[in-house]
Amino acid sequence: MTVSEPLALVTVAMAATCQGDFAKAVTLLEETQRRCTHGEPADHGERRCADQGECPRADQGECRCADHDGCLCADRGELWARAYGDYVLSIAHLGLGRVEDAERAARRSLEAGWRLRESAGTALALDQLAVIAAVRGDGHRTARLQGAAMRLWTTSGVRGPCPEGMSEPRTVAERTARQLLGDGAYDASFATGRDEDLDDTVAHALA
Repeated sequence: MTVSEPLALVTVAMAATCQGDFAKAVTLLEETQRRCTHGEPADHGERRCADQGECPRADQGECRCADHDGCLCADRGELWARAYGDYVLSIAHLGLGRVEDAERAARRSLEAGWRLRESAGTALALDQLAVIAAVRGDGHRTARLQGAAMRLWTTSGVRGPCPEGMSEPRTVAERTARQLLGDGAYDASFATGRDEDLDDTVAHALA
């Protein structure tokens, strides 16, 4: 399988998401996951991960990669496609009101993106988790994650998600958090996320 195959499905799924066809996006991204894992069971992925040295604790039965299936995306290109696929999947799940599924997918995306040290992908996942936190009514978490995401956008030379419609959820999440906390508390939590060590931020986001 070439990297272009799952990436093409992710692209089509993103288009479906932008059109509001979340069910189609979920179907496409489930197919992406199937292709990325080659239809192999999770324990096989764990063994392969250990064989390739991708996960130092896989031989102890404690695989720490994005998830067991994600271990099969050992190739950086496939892992990149999987990270963005999970990001779009999270958006689609949230559009269908599946908050827990959306959060799981966003966390997988974050873990994979951070494993690659890919700034834009990590920032997207953090922003998506911030949106989910706002949906859950957690203003402090929203602000902290948005601060961390903005730091990554700034250091990567990009101000934030560019395509029209992608930045709107972030704006709504910020407005919600400010309403929950007040401007002063929001700004303080935002500054915490912006200034703290990114490893700590990612650990907090995945907790």
